[in-house]
Amino acid sequence: MKNSYSILIVISFFTLFIFQSCDKDEKVVIPSYIFVKPFKLQTINNSTAQQGDTSHQILDVWVYIDEGGQKFLGSYGLPALIPIQKTGKTILRFAAGVKHSGQEFQRIVYPFYDDYIDTLNLEVLKTDTVEPVVNYSSNITFAVEDYDDNTSSSYSIFKSNSYHLGDTLIKINDTRAWKEGKNSALLKLSDSSYQLDYISNVKNGLPMGSPIYLEVDYKCNTTFQIGLVCKTIQGDFPFSVLVVYPNNKWNKLYLDLTDDISSKLNKYGWSTGFQIDFQITKHDTQTPELFLDNIKLIYR
Repeated sequence: MKNSYSILIVISFFTLFIFQSCDKDEKVVIPSYIFVKPFKLQTINNSTAQQGDTSHQILDVWVYIDEGGQKFLGSYGLPALIPIQKTGKTILRFAAGVKHSGQEFQRIVYPFYDDYIDTLNLEVLKTDTVEPVVNYSSNITFAVEDYDDNTSSSYSIFKSNSYHLGDTLIKINDTRAWKEGKNSALLKLSDSSYQLDYISNVKNGLPMGSPIYLEVDYKCNTTFQIGLVCKTIQGDFPFSVLVVYPNNKWNKLYLDLTDDISSKLNKYGWSTGFQIDFQITKHDTQTPELFLDNIKLIYR
């Protein structure tokens, strides 16, 4: 107990020293507060645009104040109560933060979502509530597979040559689906199969250096790999990009393919086409099951 009292005395003395050391003309700014609720995503699906479902995993908010420029206040896990040392009419900018390629401790502002901008009249000790709604940015290209009627024909999935009798890809819309009543894909290996690659159509004309991301909702009872197959005049060159670990609940992945595709274009040439490859392998007696939905290849 004596040690605890000693620590408190030291802290109190140190605090008093700091306040006495401050310039007498300085004023302590009492903050206002904003409470940021989880983001919502809006998508466009019509005769001219197919952006797929509103699935997202925006976990963080990056907050900026517009004051003749952008002043970064910080990034916060959602929902967030954020102190703002400012009062009066204030323009605030909220950017959507996600895990970079599924890495828990590597968070980024997702480059394909627009920021949400709001003007608030901040008051001392008052809390304003913000519920950001974001859209995909303009001038980006989508290739979508969501297993529903509005699927874009530019990106449909098919089984590779490793398909064996008994391997199945079925559409489900029951309680196992990403959203009950809407289709998800279930990929299963047969008893005789060791490995199955589930590969997209060839995509040509991907840019070098510009952001390219693969979005996918998944759940799986085993590890699986996401890779790329480079289609060149010399032949096909597959390579793995990411090993994804089992998750029995639906999860969303934002996989950054920018550097991988740029390096392959640089190596094999501009005419190189690419296929997305989902690969599951049997590791034990358990039958692997991979559920997929809301697959989006997005680039500028």
